[in-house]
Amino acid sequence: MKESVIKTQIVEYLSAISRSHGFLFFSVPNEGMMTAALMGSLPKSAMFAMLTKFKKMGMQPGASDLVIGWRGRMYAVEVKSETGAQSENQRLFESWCKSCEVPYRLVRSVRDVSEALIEWGIV
Repeated sequence: MKESVIKTQIVEYLSAISRSHGFLFFSVPNEGMMTAALMGSLPKSAMFAMLTKFKKMGMQPGASDLVIGWRGRMYAVEVKSETGAQSENQRLFESWCKSCEVPYRLVRSVRDVSEALIEWGIV
């Protein structure tokens, strides 16, 4: 199954339970912005300028796909397909989270997310 399909399923699941369990979540659209910039018909100089602007505005290469907020804490969730592997930037972001004591989880299914939420005490 494609990563985008898995992420959509996870977002649907989180949308269904977030309010009843008192947490928020949001997507970090780094991949979408990078894809749009790279696939656009912009000249390379304009594409570089746009990516530079995104980074100045806080885009963090490797940031997790989803962020969950609950009781003053944040939790980072990286979505991968069954065979997907983290990029170097994603591994660096995971290390950064761990050094900041931000729980980080690589997930491949709704079940993985459900298990993480239980482990973290959110549900």
